[in-house]
Amino acid sequence: MPHLPLLAGSPEVTDVHLPPAKEWHGFDAGAWAWEPAAWQEGCDALIRDAVTRKLNHLYITLTIADRCVRHEAELSRFVRAAAQAKIAVEAVEGDPRMVLTNGLSKALDRARAIARYRANAPADAQLAEIQYDIEPYVLQGWGKPPVDYRAWSAAVNALARAVGAQVHLVLPFWVADEACGVRFLRDVEPSVKAVTIMGYRTEAALVADLARPLLHWGVEASKPVRIALEAGPVAGETPPDRISFLGNEQRMFDAAIEVAQAVSSWDSFAGISFHGLSWSLR
Repeated sequence: MPHLPLLAGSPEVTDVHLPPAKEWHGFDAGAWAWEPAAWQEGCDALIRDAVTRKLNHLYITLTIADRCVRHEAELSRFVRAAAQAKIAVEAVEGDPRMVLTNGLSKALDRARAIARYRANAPADAQLAEIQYDIEPYVLQGWGKPPVDYRAWSAAVNALARAVGAQVHLVLPFWVADEACGVRFLRDVEPSVKAVTIMGYRTEAALVADLARPLLHWGVEASKPVRIALEAGPVAGETPPDRISFLGNEQRMFDAAIEVAQAVSSWDSFAGISFHGLSWSLR
């Protein structure tokens, strides 16, 4: 389009400010605590750390043996104590081999154990959701059977059936950029309650931009979408400080505010989650 010169006396627009679609009030925050000892042995300390960081969700790993959730008394105590601090507790499961026959069989046994716990636990000791962070794309041969999107969607749907409820799915930001990924999202949609995007970058504007395709999917599918940031070590990445905040939690929290403000107009945006907080590295 040709540039047209301004006529004498014409106003010149140098900047445009558009008000956000909805007023900014802050964001819902969550974090992973992968070591079971964190809630089994350090229940009070973990909750205290979560309150200090103003977290609303904790994602914890359960101990499961002989197809049963172990340490049920400690788990019930932790969930109750977290609820008193207004923190919801989710169980997180994750292994790339869940898309393979043997790995899925083990994962289904664990899912059924979690389902039994949920069926028998008192109302005040209930896990809020079950989260699956599978990441099959790290396996050798990704993209071709038996390690592909079809195997991934089949695993997600099977796990949701075993749990007896929709699941919270953790996904890389690029999944909605690929045609196969779009089909995957369509295939798992009935089994998914919520999605967390691994937006592992340290530039807030870039994180917001990378999250947009899945935020759009969340609007279309009526699913809440969270965005995760990373503070832990990252192996094999060049440069790592582009991916992770490398232990600088304050810088990550500051970036989270920028990310949340940038995407707050999306109806699907449900909050920010933090990976690699200091308690995960003890």
